[in-house]
Amino acid sequence: MGIDVKKILIGAKKALDDFYNQKEKYTAYQSAKEIFENFPQRNIFEHWFFVKKFENLGKWYRQLLAESIGKVRENDSVGITPVIAIGTIDLHSVAQLSPAHPNDRSIAIVYEETHDAIELETSPFLSILSHLEGKKFDEIMDAARLGFTDAIRTKNMPLYSYSIDTKNPETLGYWMQLKMIEIALMAEFFGINAFNQPNVEEYKS
Repeated sequence: MGIDVKKILIGAKKALDDFYNQKEKYTAYQSAKEIFENFPQRNIFEHWFFVKKFENLGKWYRQLLAESIGKVRENDSVGITPVIAIGTIDLHSVAQLSPAHPNDRSIAIVYEETHDAIELETSPFLSILSHLEGKKFDEIMDAARLGFTDAIRTKNMPLYSYSIDTKNPETLGYWMQLKMIEIALMAEFFGINAFNQPNVEEYKS
């Protein structure tokens, strides 16, 4: 894929070092604890990726959360349902659902730190949106993301925000390791094994 794997590992190592140095003050510790404390009322964790090329990254996290935390305990079961949405594509669908049901979910927003210099040029489509002419794509994406963020804040939902610099694979490695730390801590709080898949084995059998 043209990504420097060594730089991804450097970023992941930094995330681990930051966690060991900060412990309970670390971002992933705080989010994992808050999600645990809000369960079972808030049993949905919705991730918004405001970069289309991050869609598969979202699917990676979706499987990680679903398979690690969806478990049966001795007297009950636990699980956080992962929802992945893409900005701006899903702003006219999922963004209707989320604010309408603010009490059952937490929201995370992932966006691209690198700025795109591409500008919208003159076209027939801009005749009805002439104020967008000459604007950069990243300006429009930022406006949509910030507008959505402000709307979510009015609903008092737990909100987490992460930026990834697509030109620096270390930030990608950092984010992925941060989320793995978050999952491991969440499992610890729930008192479950994050590393087995008993129900997956059922369908295989």
